[in-house]
Amino acid sequence: MIHIQSLQVYTWWISGSAAPCTIPTFGGPPVLRGQRLGRCPQREDVGERTICSSMVTHAYEHDQDVSPLSACDIWQVLASQPSITTLASILRCCGTSKALLDGMLVHEHIQRQGLLHNIFLSNCLVLMYAQCESMENAQQVFNRIPRPNSYSWSILIKGYALNGKLDEARHVLAQIPNPDAVAYNTMIAAYAQKQQGRKALDLFWKMQANGMEPDTVTLTSTLEACSSFAGLGEAQELLAYISSSKFAEDNSVKTSLITLLGKFGRLDDAWEVFSNLLNRDVVSWNAMMAAYAQNGHIWQLWKQGLSFMLQ
Repeated sequence: MIHIQSLQVYTWWISGSAAPCTIPTFGGPPVLRGQRLGRCPQREDVGERTICSSMVTHAYEHDQDVSPLSACDIWQVLASQPSITTLASILRCCGTSKALLDGMLVHEHIQRQGLLHNIFLSNCLVLMYAQCESMENAQQVFNRIPRPNSYSWSILIKGYALNGKLDEARHVLAQIPNPDAVAYNTMIAAYAQKQQGRKALDLFWKMQANGMEPDTVTLTSTLEACSSFAGLGEAQELLAYISSSKFAEDNSVKTSLITLLGKFGRLDDAWEVFSNLLNRDVVSWNAMMAAYAQNGHIWQLWKQGLSFMLQ
């Protein structure tokens, strides 16, 4: 079952039809967004349903946003026996638009079709529920995954973090039998987003102590989290680590370092890092410009940039 609460049935009249259409949902309020449902045009044409499903699949495969679907649209797609990719796309749409009840409809379809064994769909369900601020359902779906993979754990961590439950997210990390860099990165990024630099840095060093090698994402997230410090002193050990590691010439890491140095007014140091970049792209230029701008030195940036380009 999707939820502990009992099944409720919602109905609306199909336009031009004398028979009501029923929508089973689990939990939630007694009204299913009547404004969005309204009268649903009757679409019996299989080709139309297939086109609708294909459009959703195309949007997902090309990483395009899908505008919030109405319950009618969802039923049309589900009636066409959609692919795994299409179901994942609808779940993403439900999550980004926080359409919890619509997501429950898709969950019910997945369950009835015997597709809950598909770990990709289960992961999508966990994320959808988390985005809809329903961590109880997200945890229930996760608990029924026989063998959660790395992304299953990371999505659960992210879900709790999205809902402001960092202690619960950290507890999930501690439960992972053999946490990998993806899990650590997700937790460190969560700390960074909540401006909890000290916890992010402590976790970074714990990751090292556990024999887990950091990657570019680890360091960029940790550097971002360090911007919450009152001063740069607490991050000196991290800066020393970076300068002596394989990431010393990594563009993404050095760009994040420019941002951190700029935050603390270390413009000369930021410029030195920038001038030594092997590939000065738009992102690094933007980081350098932002560093000068937030310290009120736009004119100095213009002079530095002009002299640099004339070399």
